[in-house]
Amino acid sequence: MQGVREVLKASRKGAGAGGLSGVHGAVAELIRVPEHLEIAVETALGGALQHVVMEDERSARQGIAFLKQRQLGRATFLPLDVMKGRSVPESEKPAKRKPSGRSSSRS
Repeated sequence: MQGVREVLKASRKGAGAGGLSGVHGAVAELIRVPEHLEIAVETALGGALQHVVMEDERSARQGIAFLKQRQLGRATFLPLDVMKGRSVPESEKPAKRKPSGRSSSRS
């Protein structure tokens, strides 16, 4: 993950000092997860935790060029203006259970 490290380091310098602008950070830096769920979330996201969230496609392209020109490795960029959210269709959501009104105790 050398590329990710280099992009994050360059973003701290700022665009004027030979660095990068438009970097929000790695996914792992941007999310907060309750402690008891950390392992599950880390397992589910895997390598995506190191993807770099960028302001827009232009800044992501600059990040790619930055890494290529300096041969600093690779990184996956997530430009906010290109990404689209997804939702689960109602037909695929688990049905909500309704109380039956029956008692399950037996004598």
